[in-house]
Amino acid sequence: MSLRSLQEESVSDRLVKAQLSQVFFLVPFLVLLVIFFRHQVLHTSEYSLHSEENRLRRIDLPPPRGLITDRSGRVLAENIPSYSIELYPQPLDSMRTAIKKLSPLVRLSIPQQEQFLEKYRRQRLVPLTVAMDINQKTLAVVEEHRSEFPGIFIRSDMKRSYVYGEQLSHILGYVGEITDKELEQPRYQDYLLGSLIGRSGIEARYEDRLRGERGVKFIEVDARGRELGPFQDRVPVLPKRGRDLQLTIDIRLQQAMYEIMQQVEIGAMIALDPNNGEVLAMLSKPTFDPNLLTVGITGDQWRKLQYHPKKPFINRAVQGTYPPGSTFKPFTALLGIELGYIRGDGSGLEVTCRGGIQYGERYFKCWEHSGHGKVGYHQAIVQSCDTYFYQLGIKIGLEKFCELGRQSGFFEKTGIDLPNEEAGLIPDKDWYNRTYGIGNWGPGNVLNLAIGQGEISVTPLQLACMYAYICTAGKRYRPHMLLDDKEKYQMPPPEIDPARVEWLRAPLTGVVNEPKGTARGSRLWGHTRQMAGKTGTSQNPHGDDHGLFVGFFPADDPEIVAAIVVEHGQHGSTYARLVRDLMLAYIDITESEKTPAGSLAAGYDP
Repeated sequence: MSLRSLQEESVSDRLVKAQLSQVFFLVPFLVLLVIFFRHQVLHTSEYSLHSEENRLRRIDLPPPRGLITDRSGRVLAENIPSYSIELYPQPLDSMRTAIKKLSPLVRLSIPQQEQFLEKYRRQRLVPLTVAMDINQKTLAVVEEHRSEFPGIFIRSDMKRSYVYGEQLSHILGYVGEITDKELEQPRYQDYLLGSLIGRSGIEARYEDRLRGERGVKFIEVDARGRELGPFQDRVPVLPKRGRDLQLTIDIRLQQAMYEIMQQVEIGAMIALDPNNGEVLAMLSKPTFDPNLLTVGITGDQWRKLQYHPKKPFINRAVQGTYPPGSTFKPFTALLGIELGYIRGDGSGLEVTCRGGIQYGERYFKCWEHSGHGKVGYHQAIVQSCDTYFYQLGIKIGLEKFCELGRQSGFFEKTGIDLPNEEAGLIPDKDWYNRTYGIGNWGPGNVLNLAIGQGEISVTPLQLACMYAYICTAGKRYRPHMLLDDKEKYQMPPPEIDPARVEWLRAPLTGVVNEPKGTARGSRLWGHTRQMAGKTGTSQNPHGDDHGLFVGFFPADDPEIVAAIVVEHGQHGSTYARLVRDLMLAYIDITESEKTPAGSLAAGYDP
């Protein structure tokens, strides 16, 4: 090859290499230009938003719950200022480090730290609350070292406060943090992880009214996540407080009941107005302090309450079921009246009690082993003669007894506006066959039922409602806690002549006020108007018998009816005096109504 050819080839190669070099430089430049155009022109708003979000924090503001007051407007549940520590969403490792650094200040154990991290993994877009209701000392320390904790936020909040503590625990209930499973339910679709909801009592029953509407605000933070102040370009939305509720409860009567029930270890008492179904006071023992549960307790503390042998979370007034014992005898008498075995002039069935009766192969004892002698229905109730009601039960018959009992509706749930109410029980033929098997029961079962024993059971509330029916001569009202339209609570009564229902007033008055009455020691001495009622003792297969009493006042025109059940109390006559003390408190309250500043002082002596 000639020198000229070599020179021409070398020049050509250099030109190709130069062109390739231009391409190698031009292509990346064009790519960078396209990327720049895409970022700076086409997606300006998107990246501007990302940039804004890096310095913007959305803070959800939980709504204050509505207030709860008693019938006179006295506050029972309110909201008080509280401070919580939150951490803004950040990478998981950063969150772990922040929680670890905070743990000595807010006393978080290692298991608690892991629980918070697990909670954050489930919902990373929401600030994580790591401490609620911190005290002023902790608040001051955190504020002083705030620069050391990127992403920390101290939220001014409102916590639920129950003014009367354990005195109203089973009525008001308490609030607690929503669970993952609850968040999946349609009724909680607007709630967030960490939201507080009603857990029991009125708080749970009227959650939709008490809750309110959540608000939101925006704050600006620096590159380290430290708060700089409100974000001026976003208008905050203030939360709306939930609706206030006014209850039928009279806190003065409730306080009196609480003091009276200090003499009871396990049991319940309830008082209501028989003329409209308003619950005036209700207490279940043992109680618990709902204020301890509003800001969270440790797992050990929760387990001690939940698995306590005396079960403090159970509202025995509406969830405890007991054989009514002799307090049920007026209901048996009512069935006898309806079937014509008892007449208003005192005539009708009479028996001679010699301490019991023989029925089939079994001897059924009367509580008075020496017998009551000759008694009609009046003295049978006054002296609580078992023998009389055995005989009356035999006349009514098991099938008719159970049929009329079921038709009365007294053993069904009352429909009170509290959650988890239990129903009572009155058996029938099918129930006996399912429970004992065909042929393993018979007509003799009615003897036990007639005196409120055996397979029959009621709640203290149902017992009070039975007597409210007697108080109103046949009118029935659904018991309720919310003070509103009274007319909507009236219920259709059983088809019994009201005049016949009134026949029971006289013997029930005699129980307390006649010399042979089983509650004669609980008479309201010195008062022109008297209390009526009925004692009861019910057998308990797990220990000592239960003591019961139901009373109403005034006997001639009742304004209040109260029922008490004391587990293992043995004798109802012992606890008639507790209902008497409640009636004395009621008298003091009604007499002091003209003077708002009046107290329970004079005649009340628990």
